[in-house]
Amino acid sequence: EAVELYRQLAVQHPQAFLPNLASSLNNLGDRLSEMGEPENALAAYEEAVRTLLPFFRHLPAAFADDMRYMLRNYLSACGRAKREPDWELVKETLWVDPSLALSPTVMGLAPLLRAVAAVARGTAGLEVVQAVEEALAGMRQREEWRALAEALGRLRAGERDPQALRQGLALDAIDEQALALVEGAVADEEVWALLQGLAKEEQSAE
Repeated sequence: EAVELYRQLAVQHPQAFLPNLASSLNNLGDRLSEMGEPENALAAYEEAVRTLLPFFRHLPAAFADDMRYMLRNYLSACGRAKREPDWELVKETLWVDPSLALSPTVMGLAPLLRAVAAVARGTAGLEVVQAVEEALAGMRQREEWRALAEALGRLRAGERDPQALRQGLALDAIDEQALALVEGAVADEEVWALLQGLAKEEQSAE
């Protein structure tokens, strides 16, 4: 009901009510996820991101918290629905300011994610390959990172099917965001360039 109300209000006053519509769509996605309707939840989350994007583009800092939450939910929903994200939408969001759109935890993982993507793309040297193996082995020893490490290991080894990458793994929203970035970097040159930039930014901040 809130979604339909804000749709009607946004027709007359889009600048005032479209952000509210985006939030209501995100909440609808949450409810649909809880009801076991992953495809419908994915559609709601995707529309939420699309609706908020123009506002995030115009005022990044003001809408950063909302966009970070909505993008995380969207990528997580893609994983649950075993669907690839709309990479054009993801790229448009990240181009505004990746540090505002992504979880700080994922930003911290950017150097590792770039290295995994380089191995999967076949462009990494032996030292990087070995470093990735050591890092993933260490992550597998920690319960909170075990599922992501397994998924990244499958991707590194050549698996590309979204369902097979996630089979049997309890990936949380942070895991899904990190995995989606690497999937995108392997498949799309612009996402690969974005991830390289994120990794350099993170390393320079250390």
